[in-house]
Amino acid sequence: MKLLTHEELIPQEEYERQRDAYRQTIIALKRRRRLTIGDIVTLVFENRETLRFQIQEMIRVERIVDPQKIQEELDVYNALLPAAGELSATLLIELTDPDTMKQWLDLFMGLDHGQKVGLRAGGDVVYWV
Repeated sequence: MKLLTHEELIPQEEYERQRDAYRQTIIALKRRRRLTIGDIVTLVFENRETLRFQIQEMIRVERIVDPQKIQEELDVYNALLPAAGELSATLLIELTDPDTMKQWLDLFMGLDHGQKVGLRAGGDVVYWV
């Protein structure tokens, strides 16, 4: 898939004007790309538009104006773009109960190391990192 470039980003002033409508479009797009697994785990399958939105939001929230810092955001999110024949998903762990949050966080320690999370399709399993 073609990498996102600085030229594809909406300038910040213009983004502020378009943000509400753009955000609603992305919310509708992500709704179709969400897969809820159990009570607290959700996968959101990413594409160019969902990732472009994430970059725009990061630039907005962190008030990034330096072109080098913007490129760093592009590099981070471009790494999540799926190549041909691939899927890319963000794994969301939604913890909201303060009474059980520490217990859940302890269970997820090390989740990003080794073959802990996999996706089974037929007889094949593909592991996250």
